[in-house]
Amino acid sequence: MTPVVFRTAGKVPVSNAVVAIITVDGLGYLMQLRDNKPDIYYPACWSCFGGAVDVGETPEATLRRELKEEINFVAGEMRYFTTFTFDCDFAKQGNICRSYYVVSMSCHQVEGLILREGAGMDVLSPGRVLMESQIMPFDSFALWMFIHRNDIVKWGG
Repeated sequence: MTPVVFRTAGKVPVSNAVVAIITVDGLGYLMQLRDNKPDIYYPACWSCFGGAVDVGETPEATLRRELKEEINFVAGEMRYFTTFTFDCDFAKQGNICRSYYVVSMSCHQVEGLILREGAGMDVLSPGRVLMESQIMPFDSFALWMFIHRNDIVKWGG
């Protein structure tokens, strides 16, 4: 396995983000292969679709905007799943949040998507998601939690 390389060429802003765990007909998760650009976080890695929250924008509005911009998809129902909060006080940035929503899509809808951002997209099976080393770490953990959500509920109860 090739290790994930974090590299950037210059200042990369840290901001709140909202992303989608896109389930596709029970087959897996629609993922974006990020561009191989040195000025972005985790270039050439798989990630969930989504992006930064604009000032005054709700998380749901952010996700709808990002899905339209990135894959020309108009999202219907979105179900909140979880939020990770990162303490960035070391950089005088305060707390930064990355929120995850579940969006369902059919195979037919996937076929009609137009990729407008990133190097590619694919539906990754749950097994591949759990074994793939080239997934953004926080997205990998969110997907692990989603895949194992029923077990997590049992463990907690």
